[in-house]
Amino acid sequence: MSSTSRFSSLSPQLRHEIFGHLDKDGLSACSLLSKEHSKTAQELLLRSVTVRHWKEDTSTYVFTACLSTLSKRSPHKLKLIENLTITAVDPSPDSFPVPATVYVEDIALILAQLPALRSLKLLSVQIRDDLKTAQPQIVPRPLQVLTLEYTDFLIPRPIKPYVRCALFTLFSMFSSIGSLDFRKGVSFAPDGSRAGGPIGKLSANAPLVVREMAVTWFLYRGWMPDSDICDYLIEACRIQVADTLKITMDSERGKVFAKKFGRDVSRLEVTGPKSDENSDELWDHTEHCKALTTLVFGGRLNPMEDFFALDELIASAAESLTHVTLCWPYSHKRSSREKVEMLVDQKWANVDSALSQFEKLARVEILCEYDETIREADGEDDEDEEWSEDDDGEKADARDAHGSSTVKTLFSMKGALDRILSQMPLLRARNIVILRVNPS
Repeated sequence: MSSTSRFSSLSPQLRHEIFGHLDKDGLSACSLLSKEHSKTAQELLLRSVTVRHWKEDTSTYVFTACLSTLSKRSPHKLKLIENLTITAVDPSPDSFPVPATVYVEDIALILAQLPALRSLKLLSVQIRDDLKTAQPQIVPRPLQVLTLEYTDFLIPRPIKPYVRCALFTLFSMFSSIGSLDFRKGVSFAPDGSRAGGPIGKLSANAPLVVREMAVTWFLYRGWMPDSDICDYLIEACRIQVADTLKITMDSERGKVFAKKFGRDVSRLEVTGPKSDENSDELWDHTEHCKALTTLVFGGRLNPMEDFFALDELIASAAESLTHVTLCWPYSHKRSSREKVEMLVDQKWANVDSALSQFEKLARVEILCEYDETIREADGEDDEDEEWSEDDDGEKADARDAHGSSTVKTLFSMKGALDRILSQMPLLRARNIVILRVNPS
């Protein structure tokens, strides 16, 4: 019987008791349960493991020693670990974790002993490569999720010829990655020592296929252009994004990642303002997104102007684009009525003209984000609402009957949609425009 079926057979009260004790006391709490349920609780606990650095450079050593002991005494338990987080000590709830050094050699030892590992998260650590030792020999393995957050890397300078560093060694451990998430605080610093030596013939290495990659505001200590780190990831680490690319940064930087990684992606999500208010060509010459079928755009300062800055990028996908989503953020400093009026008063005629030329376009979604506190203040707890052109207005009428002026204004999107659609006759004739309301 699988472990999943054993967990589901436990009563809700017992599951609550297990989770309550495990959250407080860790593995020792399993002793409070019967022998049968203690084993089940241990298996559940081992699914997700967090390694914290209580002392510099020691925690991963202790953990690898623990894994080595388990491999001799209870090798089956190593197959239970599916999710692993390596992080630094968090000294207080109100501060960021203190960075600690983790060597990629230790990560290689850990991966070699965890055959069922699906997800690896490196949080607030400095990744280093012990360049004095031979590069760890590990058979590349697939990984479903790799998350890097507040993680620091040294990148050799000058960038070419490519030499060994922690970033290269880390990615050489994987044959494929389902989701690669560069979250906030990922930092790259130039390293002029180049002590790692050349990494050999890159053309002989198989590409590292990443199904989905997210990039959020890379940080740099010292001058290093975005194009350099992209080149290292593509040419040295052999990363190839196959399906989805998510970019959260200003367009001046974001276009670099779209150009470098957008060649094969079918879905592109872009969030962030234009870098230069006087520039209308920030996304020009982005010819590599020719396979694009879905574009999700979320501007933050002036969404409509930011969207029009994507003209060249959208045009490059003229033969493939089928879905476009424009995320419109409500300003929390404005009243509900002002928010709706601002939405209606945008240049929807220009959107209509720009998108109507795409014959394969099957859906244009306008996603409106509003302040969740407005819903709570009015006692509303409904799920996200969606209207299309041929709605009969029942949802809007029901909300009007609620009696709250704020709810009436905020949720009278049927009328707002009609006013928007009146500015979009070409797309309206194709009946492909949808308006949705989401909490921000």
